[in-house]
Amino acid sequence: MPIADMYDTGVLYFTEKLQARLNSIPDYALTVLEAPMGYGKTTAVRFVLQNTNASILWHTVYADGVAYFWNSFCKALAPLGPELADSLQKLGLPTDAVLVQKAVELIGGVRLTQATVLVIDDYHFVASGSLDNFFCFLLANLPPKLHIVITSRTVFLPKVIAGLQLKGAVNYIGTECFLLQSGDIAKYYALCGIVITKEQQASLFAYSEGWITPLYLSMRQYVEHGRFFISDNVAALVHSMVYQPLDAGLKKFLHCICLFDSFTMEQAQYMYPEENAAGPVEELFRKNAFIARDAATGRYCFHNLFLSHVRSTFARQSQECRNALWERAGHWHLKQQECAQAMTCFENAGNFRLILMALSTVKGAAVTGEHRQKIIRYFDDCSQELKIQNLAAMLVFIRFMISYNESVRLKAACAVFEGQIDAFGGTREQKNALWMEYERLLSLTKYNNIREMSKHHRNALYYMDKPVTGEENKGNWTFGSPSVLLMFYRESGRLAAQVNDLKECLPYYCRLADGHGSGAEFVMEAEAALYVGAIEKAEAVIHKGQHYARGQGQWSIMLAAAFVQMRLALLHGSYPEAVSLQRQTRDLIETNKQYLLLHTLDMCESYMYLLLNLPGRTAGWIAGGNYTGTRLMFPALPALYIVQGRYLLANGEYRKLQGMAEVFLTAAAVYPNLLSEIYTRIYLAAAHHKLTAKDEAIASLKAALAIALPDRVYLPFAENGSYIMDLLKQLAAEEQYAGHVKQIFSLRKKHEQGIKKILRTHFAAHKPDLTARENEVAVLAAAGLSNREIAGNLVISENTVKARLKMVFEKLAIKSRVQLQERLKDSKAKK
Repeated sequence: MPIADMYDTGVLYFTEKLQARLNSIPDYALTVLEAPMGYGKTTAVRFVLQNTNASILWHTVYADGVAYFWNSFCKALAPLGPELADSLQKLGLPTDAVLVQKAVELIGGVRLTQATVLVIDDYHFVASGSLDNFFCFLLANLPPKLHIVITSRTVFLPKVIAGLQLKGAVNYIGTECFLLQSGDIAKYYALCGIVITKEQQASLFAYSEGWITPLYLSMRQYVEHGRFFISDNVAALVHSMVYQPLDAGLKKFLHCICLFDSFTMEQAQYMYPEENAAGPVEELFRKNAFIARDAATGRYCFHNLFLSHVRSTFARQSQECRNALWERAGHWHLKQQECAQAMTCFENAGNFRLILMALSTVKGAAVTGEHRQKIIRYFDDCSQELKIQNLAAMLVFIRFMISYNESVRLKAACAVFEGQIDAFGGTREQKNALWMEYERLLSLTKYNNIREMSKHHRNALYYMDKPVTGEENKGNWTFGSPSVLLMFYRESGRLAAQVNDLKECLPYYCRLADGHGSGAEFVMEAEAALYVGAIEKAEAVIHKGQHYARGQGQWSIMLAAAFVQMRLALLHGSYPEAVSLQRQTRDLIETNKQYLLLHTLDMCESYMYLLLNLPGRTAGWIAGGNYTGTRLMFPALPALYIVQGRYLLANGEYRKLQGMAEVFLTAAAVYPNLLSEIYTRIYLAAAHHKLTAKDEAIASLKAALAIALPDRVYLPFAENGSYIMDLLKQLAAEEQYAGHVKQIFSLRKKHEQGIKKILRTHFAAHKPDLTARENEVAVLAAAGLSNREIAGNLVISENTVKARLKMVFEKLAIKSRVQLQERLKDSKAKK
């Protein structure tokens, strides 16, 4: 019998301490394994979970960026329901509190029938502020029967873990749990069939310090040579004991597949087409403890130490060989529609022709904001000759440069396209398609100028009079703005003309974009009517806008229409109608998974409550002025600043408002957005007035009136009448303002009557909002108890708790438990 057959090198050994901690995974919502590379974290978790009855969801993290992580994380959750995975993907990486809350709500809505363990392996590769916040919130709101296991080389959520450890609420497995003591080494080797002396035991412990990887490699060394060679160079041991003994065919296979952190059999076959890849895969898996197979997904995973070594040997192959393999890996990623990963592979191969091909093939799909610098580098480093040869890729570059606001590079890209399109060698239809896309992109550079944009839309239709279909037509037409009028009202004295411009021009764009933008012209017309005080016209026209928007699934335009109706409801003193519109709009957004509009709806709802003089109900992210991670596009910022400015005014933060006014006005001037400027100057006038800076107050108010009065835009002054009433009365003495101030006061009176009616009917201090049972449920929910815990405390069913909470939310006109906490605090303060 060969000597090697006398030993079992595949034995797994865990210390008693580690085994006890691993067996406790089902007892904790969170288990964290934290240790450096090579300590056996992944192996330990795989081993213990394969012997449980729990459903296992395994997600291995790779160093491909947080956006790629989120996409693969969503896929890992697919066994919990394809609807959940799809919803999370459409939500996108949760980068702020609103999106984090929604993501956790989606996961928390899952009803598990058995214990389920979600493993996030190698979290350190993507540890970031946004993901840390997401996992913090998820851990606080885990659905029953869901357990999370995190493996990481660095500390996972250190502040959170420290707190949970004090409470005994986390199963923390640190480096010390993985270290073998002297006696453990003897036991481990004995299980492998090797009996060692006390001296060898002490020597191995001193050399390894209890680290399993050098102990395993030393054991392999003993099996091969019959004695131990003590070395503190682990990489050398990996080479001599694991890599070097492999035959040339297996080494060649490893070089083909090592460009991936893990792989499927299909992937292996694609990268190693010379022969059946199943042979080398199975041989490596059978002989090598540094390659594991995930039974659930069928993927093969390298141990990081071994992968690092194989990649170091790959780096010593010829340039020609490396380039060919990188190119093949790039084509694999392209087949999976993974454009960013494909371009990275082609870049490693030094092949810019293929980078451009990847861009033009999938039109930059799956390329996100985190790839900005990479895209810019590709554009800068690519030769002029290659740019000329691939005009389709140049169009993708043009789109990116527009979104990145890279004006110099945009101009250069446009020059390449226009200089070479006449010499394009394709068919006439292909050439016209390129021209059409170019004109469509150029229209974006004229954003907010309706007629200039329309020139490009009409030119595009000249080249190809059929709709362009694609992802760009599924986006939010309003860019997250709650107002069409805010987007396009750019020139004082031309409000009516600009409304007519959009009514004339938008149909050309809708033809080009397959219905994208439908209904926006009528929403703008209704808004214009509302702003000049033509209430009845606004009420009629808004229904036309809704009709066309709904017919084409234009959810952002539906939201803008609902915002108009909410403000009309306030004018009429109909609070139930306003709340019903809020709820219907939220349901519409969530049912259609338009999650990026959640921030827009927050703006609408917050502004409504600010008009009701209830600043405490302003969305927390708006009140805090923290917009980092909201993913709001620039055209939405002027609307956001209108809401924030009113919040600062309502809270008496006059100095801060004075300081922020410059920021607001700068944003309003970019396109420009006149409504935002009008509101800001009104707020500034009110702040100056409160701070007794009379001359500055009058000057600011006159500046706002100078913009608004040529179009009779009275609503902003009427909505803020309580802050600027004295100033308006003073200006009424001047002939040029007298008639306009009279109209503002008339509209202000209607507005004030509606607000007072709502406050009197629905927010009077003596009004008992909740029944005794509803109040009990509300108090417990505000204290942080789950529906199940509330049901247990009150001895009622979970469904009853849900019904009571729904009634509480409707009566209090709130939408979250955070707002419930704030409302109850307000009630206590009043008492």
